[in-house]
Amino acid sequence: MLSTQSSAAAIFCGKQAIDGDTAQVGPEIAEWLGLPQVTYGLECEAVEGGLKVQKEAENGKQIIGIKFPCLVTFTKPSFDPRYPTIKRKLAANRAKFETLGDDFDSTMDKAHYGLAGSPTHVKKSFTPPVKQGGIKIKEETGAESAAKLAKILTDNGII
Repeated sequence: MLSTQSSAAAIFCGKQAIDGDTAQVGPEIAEWLGLPQVTYGLECEAVEGGLKVQKEAENGKQIIGIKFPCLVTFTKPSFDPRYPTIKRKLAANRAKFETLGDDFDSTMDKAHYGLAGSPTHVKKSFTPPVKQGGIKIKEETGAESAAKLAKILTDNGII
């Protein structure tokens, strides 16, 4: 989506596609267009000459300022999306969409799109297994908790 505000422009993308899970479309667009980018956005707000973006970071959240024109990829929002009504679902079933094939622009070099233009090839994708729950050690004192932890680790051959 291209958002314009006077001479300001921003492109907003999702975090990743579900087909290859490589999260590269947004950053590739930014690279091709020479735009600054912020990835893993959670929220953004227009400020003078750019955006203030709250993004996911390793240790929580960060606020980053970025000037227009720019590109921001967003991760799952903290709110639940609205779901369509039956009336809108039926209307969507009747909607007509133009389908584009490889012939959509004969001047485009096929080395720049599709499988041939992808800088990566996904060999396998998978959902990681759900982590098992841990145990809580809650003895009367810290020393007793430490002793119990040491016993568990020793009994399981970890130490």
